[in-house]
Amino acid sequence: MEFVHDYDEDDSARKLHAAESMREHPMFILPWEEFVGKNTQINSSFGNPGGTLFCIDEGVEPESFGLRGRYMDAVYLAGSGVLAKKRDGLLSDLRGKVTSVASHHDCAACAAANKNPMTWSAELAKDLGVPYEGHIHHLSRPPFHDAAAIYIDGTGRFQSPKRGGLPRGLTLTRWLTNDEEYFRNELALAFKVVLGNHGLGAQNFDPGHPLKVIAIGASHSNGEISAQDIHTEIADILSSQAFAKQCESLVNAGTWNPDTIELLGLEAPYYDSYANTTRVS
Repeated sequence: MEFVHDYDEDDSARKLHAAESMREHPMFILPWEEFVGKNTQINSSFGNPGGTLFCIDEGVEPESFGLRGRYMDAVYLAGSGVLAKKRDGLLSDLRGKVTSVASHHDCAACAAANKNPMTWSAELAKDLGVPYEGHIHHLSRPPFHDAAAIYIDGTGRFQSPKRGGLPRGLTLTRWLTNDEEYFRNELALAFKVVLGNHGLGAQNFDPGHPLKVIAIGASHSNGEISAQDIHTEIADILSSQAFAKQCESLVNAGTWNPDTIELLGLEAPYYDSYANTTRVS
C-alpha cells in the first residue's frame, strides 16, 4: 500500500512557521524543571491505565474523536500495533489493557506494513474481544506532521499532551508491550516522522532548539515502568550505534544528528489502584 498524502513535501515555509510557533511554547523556552514546576495543568495529561488503542500520530486526539460521545482514555502504538512481527505476542501484551481500537486516515505505519488501517484495526479489535471504535477521517494537524516532541509513556496513563498544556507530539505507550525490538522499531519510525519529509524536518531542529523526547515513568510500580528505568532504556537506545544506523537509513541522508535531540524525564502523578484513579492535585 502506498503512503498517500495530500501535501507538498517541500512546503518548507509552512513547516518553518510551525517550527517557529513551536519554539514559543514555554517548554522550549524555560529550563525543563522550571517548566514542569510552573505548569499546573501537566497532571491533567494523565488518567487511568489503558484505554482505546490509537496510532501515535499527533493528529489523533481523543478529545476530538469520541465516536461514542465520551471522554476517552487512550493508549498508543504506531498504526494501532501494525508493526508487530508476532501477532500472538501483540495480542498477549494488549489483552486487559486495551478496551477498544481505532484507526485513522493516511496512516504511515499501516502503509509501511502494507495494511489497510480500518481492516487491521477492526480485525485486531475482534481478536481482542473489544469494540472497534471507528475510523478518524480528519486529523487534528496540518497536512504534514507538526509534532515537536516524542512522549514515551511507561505508565499507560499518559492520555493526552493537550490536556496537560504540553506541545503537540507523537505518543508511544511503552507500557503496552514487552517486545523490546518492536519498541526500538517504533521509536525509529517516530524519529522518521518528525525529522523526515513528512514532519517538521531535521532542518528545523538544532542544539539550541532540540527535538524533545520525554520519558514518562512512575515511582510506584502498579505494573508501571519506573521513571529512572524508562529514562535509562531510552538513553541506552539513543546512544547505540545500531540504532543510529537504523535512523540514518530512515531519516534523510545526513540529517540524523543526536545532538539535536534532548532526552528529558517526567514522573507521573501517583495512581491509586484501589480507588482506580490518578491523583491530579
